[in-house]
Amino acid sequence: GDQREAGLRTHFLKDYLPGTVLATGPGEALSSSGDVSGECDVMIVDPATPLLWGTDEHRVVPIECLHGVIEVKSDLTAAELESAWYLIRKAKSMPKDAYRPTVGPTRYRKAYGKQWSHMPLSGFIFAYEGATLDTLGEKFSELTAGEPDPALRIDGVFVMNRGLIVWVDSVTSRINPTPTADGSIGSIQASPGQVLMAFTSMLYEHFADAWMPSPLDIRQYITNDSWGMPRTLWKYSEDETVVDGGTPAEA
Repeated sequence: GDQREAGLRTHFLKDYLPGTVLATGPGEALSSSGDVSGECDVMIVDPATPLLWGTDEHRVVPIECLHGVIEVKSDLTAAELESAWYLIRKAKSMPKDAYRPTVGPTRYRKAYGKQWSHMPLSGFIFAYEGATLDTLGEKFSELTAGEPDPALRIDGVFVMNRGLIVWVDSVTSRINPTPTADGSIGSIQASPGQVLMAFTSMLYEHFADAWMPSPLDIRQYITNDSWGMPRTLWKYSEDETVVDGGTPAEA
């Protein structure tokens, strides 16, 4: 499983993701309030993302810089689909609010039936093998019925030896990149090559114009942490220097 996650990141995603984002992981996303996403197999992040903590096996990134999550499965069962659904839902529910003040016009993105001033989180499942599309689709439909907010639902399931489960416009029958409140779920039987083509297309739909509304405000992640023991504060004026043993100014 770990080898397949690494293979998807280092081979397929490295070559086919748009240059606006990077694939990394496994790891977790952290919010400035202390919420943690749970471990994600693949994280789609902004190229300017700072690591809050990281090793070769695990990385922690700010939720504001996380644009997407991909859960990778060797053999996707209905139970694994449910587990991945709730992991992705947890990440999607985390607030993105640690940005520096916006300078200039505000950019918006329309998705999930509403307007966003930042990139809403996208979430996918990619599997090499899996249960039948009917079995997975029934579980997908059951989970959808229990989640009224389209923004917290999974954006698509792609299974190499089966096909894909995606969102379909109820009026036009065209595939929707993201779920809507009145959309339908559709399964499509496909060859491995067709699955990869559809997955690549979906990634471009979500990330080709990925952006940050403004740079990350890293101070919101560190203001509650101690930088050490306050010692001496040097205050300067135009004609003299005063040495004071007070607390240093806040960083």
